[in-house]
Amino acid sequence: MDIPTLISLIAGIVSIVLAICSLVLSFVFYKWTENTNKDMTAMSKSITERTNYLGKLFDKMFDSTFSLVKADSEAMRHHLFNSGEVGLVSERKEDKTIDVFSFIKKGRKTKQEIMNHLSISENILTPILTKMCDSKLIFEDDGHYHFCDNSQDDTESSDV
Repeated sequence: MDIPTLISLIAGIVSIVLAICSLVLSFVFYKWTENTNKDMTAMSKSITERTNYLGKLFDKMFDSTFSLVKADSEAMRHHLFNSGEVGLVSERKEDKTIDVFSFIKKGRKTKQEIMNHLSISENILTPILTKMCDSKLIFEDDGHYHFCDNSQDDTESSDV
């Protein structure tokens, strides 16, 4: 055999060995990719299940929270606005009561200031102020109405 034939034979053998190695490596990489794909699918399914569970849990908490807020609000309204009136008239009276309370909460106000600011007649305002004073939400001092801050009452009573 001459040298060019020998080189050609060696190159052919090396080429066949490299081809076999590349086939083995491609099969190994295919298996790794397949395993990784299965793992990612399982992780994705797990994340989806946990997200759905958290969504359901959030919905339950959301429903229970708002039902508690609604129940508390209804109880407060019943306590503050138990006037026996129903329907639109009662809602208007509640709205006026909330407006009066919010206005008084900003600072000392006279009955006249409240009537002028909120455009309320004395016939409507007097029972609202009486009910709020009876409920100890506000108090009257020399014709001025103040917001009752329970935290200050607690500190004053502890000082005595």
